Order: sequence, then C-alpha cells, then structure tokens
Amino acid sequence: MSLNNCTLIRNYKIGKSESAWAKQGVRVRKGERPAGSAYYSSVFLHRWYDIYTDDQVEQKPETKPTHPAKLDKTQKSV
Repeated sequence: MSLNNCTLIRNYKIGKSESAWAKQGVRVRKGERPAGSAYYSSVFLHRWYDIYTDDQVEQKPETKPTHPAKLDKTQKSV
C-alpha cells in the first residue's frame, strides 16, 4: 500500500470472515486463531466478527450426492 510514493505496509493480506470464505468454497482450518477482528454496525445489529487470511483456509472436501434409501411399502413416511 502506498501513499505519495511512500510504502506504508509491505506484503499485507486481506482477511475475510468465516462466512465470506465459505461462499468461495473454502473453510477455516481447525484450530486457527483469527488474524484480527472487525466491527459491523447497522441500524439493529452491532457486533464484532473474526477475520481470517488466505493462509488460514483450506478447500472444502468434495462431497458426492447420496441417494436416499428406498422405503419399504410397510414403512410410513413422516
């Protein structure tokens, strides 16, 4: 990041919330400590949330769709 041709921060990383990473198909690794926190404020909601950087996340494992088991005709569905 630079201002008037002076470098203020070198190699900075942009962090995102856990839900923002989930929308991109990745998840925060277990046991990772937040890199920071941010404050969100709206008319009715005020809260702090944790921020994680890209080196603290991993790809979600692919899941294969499973077919529901066939019900016997004697079983009643709920």
